[in-house]
Amino acid sequence: MDFRPTEQEEAFRQQVREFFDEEVPPEFLRELSAERLEERTLYDECIRRRANRGWLGIGWPREYGGMERSMTEQLLYYIEMYRRLPHRVINP
Repeated sequence: MDFRPTEQEEAFRQQVREFFDEEVPPEFLRELSAERLEERTLYDECIRRRANRGWLGIGWPREYGGMERSMTEQLLYYIEMYRRLPHRVINP
């Protein structure tokens, strides 16, 4: 069995990487990591940026505002997100 991502899945992974490069650049991450969680200004902005792109409901049906991405695409998204975002931003 071949578990390598398909071309479509790799294209999606690249799209996610580009999103994080553009919307959550290193300087934003430094500020986000230093922010007190009680303030949540940058934390909320990070979630808003992901929501604007539809990343919060990537596996949900389209009729509920989701993207209907496959399980593999969801996994690729979460791998890239965990690589980039500070742990406390993902699980406050």
